[in-house]
Amino acid sequence: MLQKKVACLIHIFIFLVFSIPVYSQTIVSPYEVGTWMGFRDAAVSYTFDDNCTNQLKVAVPMFDSCGFKLTLFTVTNWSPNWSGLSNAVANGHEVGNHTVSHADFRDITDEQEELEISTASNLINTNITGPKCITLAYPYCAPGNDSICALYFVAARGCQQFVEGSTPVDFMCVSSIICGSSGSVETAGDFENNLNYALTFKGWIVYLIHGIDDDGGYSPLSSGVLRASVQHLYEQKEKVWVTSFGNAARYIRERNCLSVTETSSQDSTIILQVTDTLDNDIYNVPVTIRRPLPNDWISATADQNGMPLDVVTSDIDTLRYMMFDAVPDGGDVVIRKSNITGAMDEQSAVNPDRYRLYQNYPNPFNPKTVISYKLTVNSKIVLKIYDMLGREAAVLVNGNQSAGEHAVEWNARNYPSGVYLYRLQVYPVGQEWHAQNGAVKGYFETKKLVLIK
Repeated sequence: MLQKKVACLIHIFIFLVFSIPVYSQTIVSPYEVGTWMGFRDAAVSYTFDDNCTNQLKVAVPMFDSCGFKLTLFTVTNWSPNWSGLSNAVANGHEVGNHTVSHADFRDITDEQEELEISTASNLINTNITGPKCITLAYPYCAPGNDSICALYFVAARGCQQFVEGSTPVDFMCVSSIICGSSGSVETAGDFENNLNYALTFKGWIVYLIHGIDDDGGYSPLSSGVLRASVQHLYEQKEKVWVTSFGNAARYIRERNCLSVTETSSQDSTIILQVTDTLDNDIYNVPVTIRRPLPNDWISATADQNGMPLDVVTSDIDTLRYMMFDAVPDGGDVVIRKSNITGAMDEQSAVNPDRYRLYQNYPNPFNPKTVISYKLTVNSKIVLKIYDMLGREAAVLVNGNQSAGEHAVEWNARNYPSGVYLYRLQVYPVGQEWHAQNGAVKGYFETKKLVLIK
């Protein structure tokens, strides 16, 4: 496997000297596609190897508390906790393949390599209900045969110790950075330095973590340091997308071959096709799209295949944009003119992002979920739940609140399973709601949540 090692060293050189991604998008103006979900400036994926016990006990709850997703690369004959892994997958985390026996691919034949990865994937898919295993982590950081790995996985992780660009040079040898006592990232400052670099170049950081504290794993990382790094990313969540290794890889591939085309444009309705050339059973991660609102539009709503999309409006330079996430090949996106303004006063009209409604967590949920939002001035807010017919289901908040981060729990034990909407309406204390020509004055944002019992 010496040739493969040399190839990976060449990839590092190519990345450092010629890191220019090649795109084959067909994006019709005025549409744009986000380099990362939400038009964030960087992506970060935390990956955990070897079934170390504190990964499920410490790391998963830590990431759950922030609504972040991680990847657990599992060695299938090292007594995996299938119940714990299944619960993690149910909360949106990823379980990937770390082979059956942690085999060193440098010491085995191609036939043995394929048996290691195919058997492990079958065991993972048999023991865990949910998305199929689509990613691989090479044991001992020894890359395998690309042609074999590509038959089973959308991406495979090496550990070349650099931050990837917005598109990896080789999806079957994606770089990661080893953390802990034997790695190059051991302190909160190390994590922050990598993030600053990634933000500058719109890069993708993949961290490789084994042991946490004293669980006996290789290169242990302090849980306090891990918590500090996760908290720092939570504070930067509007700039950084923290997601699983598999989700980031799929987003990149979708983004790079996406086609966005208007098929109809009328005074109050636009129909959009969002497609790619990939396998829809695997590549179904929403991709973020934005466009300026037409000149006479105040705001807009959107749905895909009849399901409402979360639409966020913001002012960039002199234009007001709408932004939404759509699944490639998920059906036509229908954009409709809305007469609801996003402005509350002169200042908020200039910067509507001073208020923010976050995605609830967990989602899907049963029966409790937490909805968080941000206020930058003291405000009167109304937070309500609606069913898909637009009927009010619950009022969670109706009153004045101070500036800052807020969170409220919704206990839906008395509600039937289904898709619901939650809507935040905000206006500064001292102002009153009023209507002019049917246009409601006040910031609002709506998101979707799913109750499964």
